Amino acid sequence: MDASVERVIGDLSAAGLNHWGVVSARRYDRSAKPELRSDALMPGARSVLVFASGGRALWECFLADIRTHPEHLYAEQHPLDAFVGRAIERASRAWSAAPHRWFYAAAEASVHLDFRTLAVAAGIGSPSRLGLVIHEEYGPWLGLRAACMVPFDLEETGGHADLCGSCDAPCVTSCPGSAFTEGQWDVEACVTFHRQSEACSTSCDARSGCPVGDEHRYSDAQARYHYNRAVGRIEIAQNLEIEDKKFKGLGPHWADWSG
Repeated sequence: MDASVERVIGDLSAAGLNHWGVVSARRYDRSAKPELRSDALMPGARSVLVFASGGRALWECFLADIRTHPEHLYAEQHPLDAFVGRAIERASRAWSAAPHRWFYAAAEASVHLDFRTLAVAAGIGSPSRLGLVIHEEYGPWLGLRAACMVPFDLEETGGHADLCGSCDAPCVTSCPGSAFTEGQWDVEACVTFHRQSEACSTSCDARSGCPVGDEHRYSDAQARYHYNRAVGRIEIAQNLEIEDKKFKGLGPHWADWSG
C-alpha cells in the first residue's frame, strides 16, 4: 500500500476512525445511482476508502479534544461531526498534491452516498436486521463516518459473514415498539412509536439487545448524545464544566426518517 494511504489511515485511526475498508470504484458504481457514481462525483476515481469508528474510540478522542478546546462544543451545531471533519482535513494533507474527494455520513453533508451499501461493499461489516451495518468484533457499535474517492488502485478488503442468520434475534424481542416486521427493522413502525412514546428518546433497546460486540458497547453518555444531541450535549457541558454559549444541539428528528 502507498505510504501516503498508510499515513492517512494511521492518522484517522489515532483520531478514533479506527476501522476502514476499500472497494473499487467500478464495483461501487454497480450499486450507485447514476448521479452518485464515481464518474459523476470524481472522474478518474479508481478506489473508494471507507472509514468508520468502532466502539468508544472516536468518542474518547472527541471528549479529549473538547477538554483541550471547549469552544469546539459550543461553536458548532454538530460538534462530533465537526471533530471528524477536522481530523480528516489534517490527515488528507498527505494527499495535498493528488486529486481526491471526501464524502461524509452526516445529515448536513452536501452529497449523500448510500453509506450502508458502500460499507458492506468495502468489507466494513455486514447488513443486519437492525438496519445497521454490524461487525464481528464491534457488533452494532459501529459508526459510518466518511469515504474518499482516490485516483489509484487499492486492494479491496474482504466481506463479512452473515451475523444475523444463526442468531435468535434478541434485538427483535428487546424492542418496546415492536418495530420489526417479519424480523427486519421497520422504519415506519419505529417512527410511529417514537411519536407516541419517549421510551427510546435517548437509547435503543433493540440495538443494545444485540449480543455481538458487547465489550465495545457505547457508554451511556455516548448513546444519549447520538440519540438525542440536545440531551447529550448538555451532559457533556455539565460533566466538563463548560458553558455552552451558543448552540444547544438537536433533539430527536424521528419525523424526518420516513421522508
